[in-house]
Amino acid sequence: MVIGERFVWGHIPRTGGDITSMMFEQCFKMGMINSRDSIADTHKHDHFSLRNVEDREKVLNIRRLPSFVMSWMVMMSGKLRFSDSLCFSGGVFIPDRPVFEKHIGGKFVCLPVPTKEQLLGDLEYDKRFTSVYGPLHSFPDLYLTLFEAETVCKWIRTEYLLNDFKAMIESFGFMEANKIVIPSNTSKKPMNYDHRIEQFFTQKELERLYANNPFWLSVEERLFN
Repeated sequence: MVIGERFVWGHIPRTGGDITSMMFEQCFKMGMINSRDSIADTHKHDHFSLRNVEDREKVLNIRRLPSFVMSWMVMMSGKLRFSDSLCFSGGVFIPDRPVFEKHIGGKFVCLPVPTKEQLLGDLEYDKRFTSVYGPLHSFPDLYLTLFEAETVCKWIRTEYLLNDFKAMIESFGFMEANKIVIPSNTSKKPMNYDHRIEQFFTQKELERLYANNPFWLSVEERLFN
C-alpha cells in the first residue's frame, strides 16, 4: 500500500503492483508520498479497511481478466516451467511442484495447483481454500470486493501502466510526472510464460470466466471500452 496526502493506492496481486510501487518510490523521493510498503513486506497487499485511510481517495491497478487469471495461475503454481513445444497450449501446465502455499487461519498451508476445470467452476476446489475465500472460479471478484472497488476513484490499467500512472499523480497535483519512468532494474525476474490468451482459453471458456466474475467485467467494460 502507498499513502499520500490525498490518496491511497492498494496493491491487488498480479496487476503490475510491484512496478507501480517502484514508480511511487520515485514520487516518494520527490516528496509526494507519505508512506509506502516495501515490495518485500507481507502487508503490501493489505485491504483499505486494514488501514486508517478512509479520508483519502482510493486508487487501484487492474488488468483484463484473462491476463490476470493466467498470471495468478502461473504465480500460484510455484513458478511454472513450460515445455518449449507445449507452452501454454490447451492449458497444459508442467509445474516444478504440484502445490502452492496459501495463508489460511494464521498459517501457510500447501494446496494443490488449481486445474483449469476448477478455475472455471467445472470441478470443486480444495475445501481448505473455498471455506475461507469462497468459490475459486469467482476469486477475481473477491479481490475487487475486498479492495472496495465500488469506491475507487482512479484506476491504473496494467496494459497502460506508465501513462495511467502519470495521469493519476498529475490529478493529485504532482507536477513532475514527466520524470517518472518504468524501472529497468528490479529485484524480481519477470515470469517467463506464453502470454497469449488464445493459447490457454477458448472463446467459450472466456465467456464463462467473465460470467463467473460480473464485478470485474463491469469495471473492465467501463475502463477499457
